[in-house]
Amino acid sequence: MNTTISDLSKFTAALVRGDGLSAASRAEMTKPQLHLATSNEFPLFSPDAPASQQRKDLYAGLGVIVFDGPQGLAFSKAATTARPPTQWCVLRLLSDVS
Repeated sequence: MNTTISDLSKFTAALVRGDGLSAASRAEMTKPQLHLATSNEFPLFSPDAPASQQRKDLYAGLGVIVFDGPQGLAFSKAATTARPPTQWCVLRLLSDVS
């Protein structure tokens, strides 16, 4: 996704609030869909970590990472953008889904 910092911040704020989504759509998006068994979130084709080292609460949702945080079920959306190419901005969004 190519975007500006301003547009990315608007997108992430809307995502946290659930703007433009029905309650059912937001619940489906943030529902644990696929267990992440690798030691890193990316690359996706890394070998699974030993069962004793896997987080039992770490899942992919629909476009987000879902996990049990200190306050309960939460989701995370990470985005990286460069503007200009020599300056990087990494945005990590966390939200309680309850």
